[in-house]
Amino acid sequence: MIGDTSGGCEPVYSVAYYKNVGDDIQGDDFLVEFDSYFIKTLEANDIDVEAVKEEAETQMENDEFDGVAGLDTVPDEFGDVFVTTEQISPEAHTLMQRRLQPHVDSGISKTINLPADATLNDVQDAYMLALSHDQPGKPAKGITVYRDGSRDEQVKSTTADMDEAGSEEDDIPDPIELYQSDDWSDEEVKEFLDAVDVEAEVEEVETKVTLNAE
Repeated sequence: MIGDTSGGCEPVYSVAYYKNVGDDIQGDDFLVEFDSYFIKTLEANDIDVEAVKEEAETQMENDEFDGVAGLDTVPDEFGDVFVTTEQISPEAHTLMQRRLQPHVDSGISKTINLPADATLNDVQDAYMLALSHDQPGKPAKGITVYRDGSRDEQVKSTTADMDEAGSEEDDIPDPIELYQSDDWSDEEVKEFLDAVDVEAEVEEVETKVTLNAE
């Protein structure tokens, strides 16, 4: 975020991550970012900040970064405080937005983050939960669903290899192939979109759903 300001209702993406802002600014290497509250907490507890940064960067370079829990230089109890985006279930992300919707007239800028191995059914579940009339809060006026690694490039990542999310080694489908697969027939896609329309009509709001390869 510009000026290290708040991301609103978004949880912390990660305590350490690469930020991809364009070759004209960053050159050949991604910018390495650390959560400012995480750094301040390290300093307040007299923990060697540079040692933590070095360990985190090394893990990210080797695609071994697993958040606070995987850092030997950080006490275990830090993991209970710094819960990040990937540790929050898609359901919890969606319910967070639903809880806030009654207090906001417009749509809410909030991403429903899905892991790299999420399926098309997982995407469907996120939409239907967001629009449901039987869940806490209020149906969302709009949601953004993003599967980690589903684009060749993404703004934030904890691995230097943006294609790693689709590696055969982890038995995870290629980011683009997942959405160009035959997992869903044309009829199933239509049924999903019709179901979204039905839920939206109850609230008499206009809903736009875009499905694409990226």
